Amino acid sequence: MSFSKKMGLRYMLDKDTVIYHYCSVEAFVNILKTNSIWLTHAREMNDTLEDEYFSAPLKKALQSFNDISESEQDLLQQIISAYLERVTFPYVACFSREDDVLSQWRAYADDGRGIAIGFKVGAIPHVDLFRRQYGEDSDSLIIIDEVSYKHADDEVQFMQKVLSACLINYRKTNDKATVIKQGICALSMLSIYSKGKGFEEEQEIRLVFYPSYRDLVANLNCEPPCGEDAAKIQFRVRDGRIISYFPFTFCINAIQSITLGPKCSVDFSQLALFLNQYAPKIRINNAICKSKISYR
Repeated sequence: MSFSKKMGLRYMLDKDTVIYHYCSVEAFVNILKTNSIWLTHAREMNDTLEDEYFSAPLKKALQSFNDISESEQDLLQQIISAYLERVTFPYVACFSREDDVLSQWRAYADDGRGIAIGFKVGAIPHVDLFRRQYGEDSDSLIIIDEVSYKHADDEVQFMQKVLSACLINYRKTNDKATVIKQGICALSMLSIYSKGKGFEEEQEIRLVFYPSYRDLVANLNCEPPCGEDAAKIQFRVRDGRIISYFPFTFCINAIQSITLGPKCSVDFSQLALFLNQYAPKIRINNAICKSKISYR
């Protein structure tokens, strides 16, 4: 069962699903010229309350476990405390199921002047939250799945199930250290796919990358990195802040279509020349749409 179905969502992803990345024209040009998209540190995402939204019901769920042993209470408390104090935040790129949503144009595509790029899910090697593999050479560090939109009470019930699973594993194995590690990992991965009900219109899908934090910490300590991830990390400036990111390279055939925003003023002849060079399949198939939203 996919994460989407387990969480009660209406749709499920499959290899033919097309997901849309809203961006400015400048970002669109850079994405196609480099065949890459930027994955931004989760702490720098637009919705700064996301982690808090997931943490609050988690704390409330813990209070419902009042009939377990002191050792089991300590186990759950350690899992939650370690999760809340973690430093291993992932890097994320955001997509939507729909290519013409006003809130997306306004928030992520230069107030409607940008473009939505359609990517075929099956053309991006990855795994979902249940480790189902897509693509022959899928990278287990790349995860694509749907965001779950729940009310706080629904999240409390789900957190109770997660913590109950941790208790079951502990009772079977009596291996506290391993269960704590597994619990932290599960909560960390699920939290990045949870948002408040008010954002449901976005129908968001996320591409998430977990780099080697051993290398990132080595970078912080001025030590030579042991792997490749630290060498790939890059930095940019936004609103006076330094933001780290990773460029994620994709096959150009992953792009299925583009949708021009309601305020997009790109000259079609110039766009055609650009696509002929960097995405000829889009030009040949005439997979170019214009937003139907009246927004000026």
